[in-house]
Amino acid sequence: MTADTSAIAAAAIVASQMPGGDPITSPYAPDFLLAGESLDLDDDLPQLAVEALDRVLGDDSEWRSLWGEAGASEFPQINKLRAVLSGPPELPGQIAML
Repeated sequence: MTADTSAIAAAAIVASQMPGGDPITSPYAPDFLLAGESLDLDDDLPQLAVEALDRVLGDDSEWRSLWGEAGASEFPQINKLRAVLSGPPELPGQIAML
């Protein structure tokens, strides 16, 4: 498993714990997630996962060079993870709730 693949897997786990995230159902997932338990995530973890996914999708990414066109079908799933991790967009004039 490459570092990029590990980053995608970790981002998927973080996204699964967020509103709008898909639950992890892979038999390769950690047992506690398959049992329905959750993680207590630090507030900065979703943004760090977004940054990792941005590197995976970057032109100089090892994952992208290995998968090339074959991985093109994976890009929408990675973009969906990124959207969940980024949260809903703020509307103009919207006050962030702290």
